[in-house]
Amino acid sequence: MSSLVSVSGNVSSFRTDRPFLGGCRSVETFEKLNRIGEGTYGIVYRGRSKLSGQIVALKKIRMEQENDGLPVSSLREIAILKKLNHENIVKVFDVVVGQDLGINYILLIYC
Repeated sequence: MSSLVSVSGNVSSFRTDRPFLGGCRSVETFEKLNRIGEGTYGIVYRGRSKLSGQIVALKKIRMEQENDGLPVSSLREIAILKKLNHENIVKVFDVVVGQDLGINYILLIYC
């Protein structure tokens, strides 16, 4: 076991025998059912939560030219969609990470 101390003094412990994901959920908690589509910023899959059985959309964020974290376009999309609450705008639940921390997904309601 190892631990990290935040700026505010909070201590988080984590196991060193598996990747540290912080507070993020792993994409491994979802089953990819099929590919729905592809756009400029990523590929979208229909998935099912292995815990609840809920059907969701998993949008894989394109990271091809990124060395320093998430692309600005993805950060904007996540920030804006998390704040909006309207029946005609897709709801963002969370961001989940793959086995490689460079593979990230936006977890969306399946429409």
